[in-house]
Amino acid sequence: MLAVLLENVLVSDCYTNNLSGCHVEQRVFKDLLAKQCPRIAAHLDSLEFDVSLVATEWFLCLFSKSWESDL
Repeated sequence: MLAVLLENVLVSDCYTNNLSGCHVEQRVFKDLLAKQCPRIAAHLDSLEFDVSLVATEWFLCLFSKSWESDL
């Protein structure tokens, strides 16, 4: 699955030194957020919050990081 994602799905330059592919994915994510969740996007804009500060890790690790909850 990881090989298919890296070779066929992700932007080919996602893991280069300048992360240019990741920047493309971030822009697409921001546009999708604005289209699908305009109120949330507007709220984040009003706070001057850059969603890429938290979303970059999501894209770079492909959501494979495991988080344990403290219940």
